[in-house]
Amino acid sequence: MLLLLFHLGDERYAIDGTKVVEIIPQVLLRKLYQAPKYVAGVFNYRSKIVPAIDLCYLIGEYPCRHCLSTRIIIVIILCLMVPPATLA
Repeated sequence: MLLLLFHLGDERYAIDGTKVVEIIPQVLLRKLYQAPKYVAGVFNYRSKIVPAIDLCYLIGEYPCRHCLSTRIIIVIILCLMVPPATLA
């Protein structure tokens, strides 16, 4: 099994590598004002509008720092009720 390791603050996390589509540099996000606070915004990824989830806010309730090393991990989310979706 291949895992992608990443840091959120001082903590280290891993995600199954088969779910990862691509890792991209941080991009400009469009804010969604009616969305929960952990939704950082949306962006255009290969002609699809993709939501960006701020895992720092979701897990630790503080926004992620914006550093030169900050990356967006594009993953595929599978649900039995709907077709596969792309999430960042």
